[in-house]
Amino acid sequence: LLTTFEAFAPAGFPAVREAWLARNAHAGAMVRVLSDFEPPLEGRFVDVDGEGALRVATAGQIRRLISGEVSLRPILGDGS
Repeated sequence: LLTTFEAFAPAGFPAVREAWLARNAHAGAMVRVLSDFEPPLEGRFVDVDGEGALRVATAGQIRRLISGEVSLRPILGDGS
């Protein structure tokens, strides 16, 4: 944990993004994104960009989502 913090402190999320993605439990899964600011959104979890924004593929496009309150919940019955 200390090593991760030491990388994050001077450079921010881009310095630890690859390690975060390697541990991401939702990679490629169908997810429902719940937010206080937008209607629920369903799509395939793509990744998190260098600024920490969630990227979800839906309706033929990649949506970039930023929010203080985002909950990812696997969609039942998607096989994941």
